[in-house]
Amino acid sequence: MHNDFTLFMRTYPNGTKVVIYHAYDTDDNRVGPWTTKCTTKTAARNYCNKLLKAGLLIPSKTKPVTFGEYAVGFWDRNSEYVRRQDSRADIT
Repeated sequence: MHNDFTLFMRTYPNGTKVVIYHAYDTDDNRVGPWTTKCTTKTAARNYCNKLLKAGLLIPSKTKPVTFGEYAVGFWDRNSEYVRRQDSRADIT
């Protein structure tokens, strides 16, 4: 038996201390870490409890966007970038 989440203090190279957490998925595997953006464990515990009640403790996995999908339509004549460049100078 274990808790729903585990808190750890992390010190970044610039000296900033932030609390991170690990959680457990439906298969009981530890996942994470994610940042709480809190500097104390008490604040981080409250933050994680709010996420747990809302069902958002484990962020949803979204499919990453490929560069090809991101760049679709970039060079179209009606794209914002091309219209702005056309108004300034020729695209080379």
